[in-house]
Amino acid sequence: MPHELAAGIRRPLAALLAGALFLTTSPAAGRAKPRIAVAIVVDQLAAWVAEERLARLPKNGGFARLLNGGTWIKRCPYEHALTETAPAHAALYTGKVPRESGITANEVKRKDGRVASLLQDTDTQLIGAKGPIAGRPGVSLKQLLVPTLSEALLAKDPRAVVIAISTKDRGAVFAGARVKPGQRPPEVVWWDDRTSQVVTSTAFAPALPVWVAQPTLSKEFRWEVDREVSKLARVPDDETGEAEDLGGRTFPHVFPMTGKSFRVTAAADDLTVELALAAARAHREREHPTLLALSFSRFDYVGHRFGPDSWEAWDALLELDRALARLLSGLDQVWGKDAYAVVLSADHGVAPLPESIEEEPPWCRGAPDPYERPCRPGVRLSATALGSTDALVYGERSPELEARLFARPGVARVLDVCKLDPTRSELERLISNTVPPCDGAANDQLVPSYYVVPKPGSFFTERPDVASHGTPYRYDRMVPLIVRGAPRPEEDTFRGFYASLWHALTGE
Repeated sequence: MPHELAAGIRRPLAALLAGALFLTTSPAAGRAKPRIAVAIVVDQLAAWVAEERLARLPKNGGFARLLNGGTWIKRCPYEHALTETAPAHAALYTGKVPRESGITANEVKRKDGRVASLLQDTDTQLIGAKGPIAGRPGVSLKQLLVPTLSEALLAKDPRAVVIAISTKDRGAVFAGARVKPGQRPPEVVWWDDRTSQVVTSTAFAPALPVWVAQPTLSKEFRWEVDREVSKLARVPDDETGEAEDLGGRTFPHVFPMTGKSFRVTAAADDLTVELALAAARAHREREHPTLLALSFSRFDYVGHRFGPDSWEAWDALLELDRALARLLSGLDQVWGKDAYAVVLSADHGVAPLPESIEEEPPWCRGAPDPYERPCRPGVRLSATALGSTDALVYGERSPELEARLFARPGVARVLDVCKLDPTRSELERLISNTVPPCDGAANDQLVPSYYVVPKPGSFFTERPDVASHGTPYRYDRMVPLIVRGAPRPEEDTFRGFYASLWHALTGE
């Protein structure tokens, strides 16, 4: 793998080759075959959720297939505090913490004063089914400070195939690349909820890939619960605290289908699978290494609206399990069974819904909980009320501001980012790994003044969302890592994702 990550996660080459022989040699011709790696990120699949639930899923499902003969690292931590989608996807595909990658949050305060994603690039344009979308700037990797895995792969083989698909732009883009002359451009697509179509950006291509087929949305969606859910969930269907805007708190949920509500439906994960298989068929002939990177976002949208213990979250997990089974079966038909490696992880965890925490929740009985889940209900914090961008507070430092922030219910700590000492505590190390250097960011973002740490079980969110993540606690910071078709990585952190993919694609 690239030299930047070599220190802690490379194995001796002989052992690696022995562990992946079937991926490197053609039995018929005795020649090296182009390698294929499928990267899967399940948005909001916390390690604690995976550990409690994956073994209870059907034996013919996608997760069961990956676990059969695969390696499951159950507690794979991130090393940054603001556990959100953008910084985590950047970490997975670069092997770097946010301070190094420059991607510190989903949205930051940029140097022109606006609060926006660091992916947004006004020099680019969104591309839809009919070409450029008027008035819609695109996204790019301009603000990323380090190379992506795909950029390293293309530097090694300029004709390598890179495909990235997600419901969210930030779930797809970091698997892409800023290509150099002579390199094959990546094919990067995602769902645009404003125009209800699959899009890309001129940063990657002047048009959508030919394999993209746009879905047709129905006027209404009816969401029925799987009959197994009542046996699996620990809380009732009608749970206090759940959002009510998607047909109420109980099944069946019936609501209008829009570009936004589409993301909460099983059709969103189905679309990701359909696009993935179409892309694989378009690249059936394997002459160069192929990376197929997928980020499934529906589980995150459902978790935000109903909480991780809800019937809805359980149903979404069962639907995802079936979608993964269809994906793997389809890839078998295109590329051959066991002809590709799969590396699956998540971008962050999630806090329990405050209303779901009973007087003594199961994880607070007996031995200490390895995930630090709260034993008492937390508080929903409003970034708008705090004048912050989630945990990041900008502006003049003052004792008065610090005291006012600390006085808010649900706030545990308020730390001045210019007084952080990463050697003093794990918390300060995690926050230091999150924020840009105090003397100035190397990309287009301001340095925050303070970092707000919620109390256990508390989190930042805005209605209609009722549950969230983003804290430095283990329930948010630990995710699963499942590797099938490549050796176990030496480092059981988020960097193992990069290491496993790199080896699966290159043998290094």
